[in-house]
Amino acid sequence: LLRLADAPQTQTRLWLIYVAAAAAALYTHYFALFLLLGLGCAWLLEMRPRPGARRAIGLYAAANAAVALLYLPWMAIVWAQLRVDRSYWLGDLKLQEATLDVALRFSSGETMAERTALWLLLPYAAITLLACVALVRQARQARRLLVYAGFWLLAPVVAVLALALNIPKFNPRYVMLALPGLLLLWAGGLAALASGREGIGRPVSWRNLVSKP
Repeated sequence: LLRLADAPQTQTRLWLIYVAAAAAALYTHYFALFLLLGLGCAWLLEMRPRPGARRAIGLYAAANAAVALLYLPWMAIVWAQLRVDRSYWLGDLKLQEATLDVALRFSSGETMAERTALWLLLPYAAITLLACVALVRQARQARRLLVYAGFWLLAPVVAVLALALNIPKFNPRYVMLALPGLLLLWAGGLAALASGREGIGRPVSWRNLVSKP
């Protein structure tokens, strides 16, 4: 998607790779749908003000239609599994408790005592805030990282929790595919803090993935 944002109308091979990767993600993890939606929102935000955006968005819509067709044979099973087996979360979902559970699993993991993990949330939150501020203050490529990684992190978590409010079936592993977004925010933000404004291009630009400076 990052490469396609730079030249969407001349990258047929990359569109095919996107279709294959997106379909494979859906077959690997049901809630990859929410990851694709989140990254798609980031891509559309980037493309919307550009010349030729309408054609690019048309190509994006066609690619996602192809993904949907490839996944169609499995949809009946997805629907059935959403309707059965509510054993993961008994009763109504407690949104605050579920959100805290995700935060603990994303930071300290499963093996640390909960009391210790709760205290460690404070420095983790501070690191996350510093990383985001550092990216906001840097060059365009760093802010681009912030947008894509932010959608990568938030879209699956918010969507799965919203779904669980209606169907109380939730486990933190359902949102594990959002974790790379958080790790990218940390890595990019800390690299920005370490390198300073002038050196930001190399450490956090995803040089092999994003557009040229």
